[in-house]
Amino acid sequence: MNKKLKMKICDWALLPVSAAMLVSGIELEITEGSSAAWVWGHIFSGILFTALIVWHIALHYKSHDWLRRLWKRPAVIKWLTISGILTLATGFWAVPEWIIAAAHTHIGALHGKFGFIMMLFVIIHIRDKIKFYRN
Repeated sequence: MNKKLKMKICDWALLPVSAAMLVSGIELEITEGSSAAWVWGHIFSGILFTALIVWHIALHYKSHDWLRRLWKRPAVIKWLTISGILTLATGFWAVPEWIIAAAHTHIGALHGKFGFIMMLFVIIHIRDKIKFYRN
């Protein structure tokens, strides 16, 4: 399978997973994480989302220089990278807290805010690459 086909598969897979992350994130913000099913769905979607993002970046760049190469990209990619790292870091912190406390914690709330900022940049990135989806 060539690189272009892999990229097309990865990018098309990212679309519904991005939507699932946004919908479940909105649900968790509204209900303050009171539904275990929504929380576990969000966690599962987040793991899949992260794996697809890593694959997406790996298709673009060699693994040893991701951050350096990402940092040289347009401002949208820089902010997407920063907000993505903050979302991922707070997510790693929020999941164990949720498992222990079974409640929406302060770090979970912070994770949600970073996640919504990241999703804004995801939407902008998709809009900027819309030609790829149309071909």
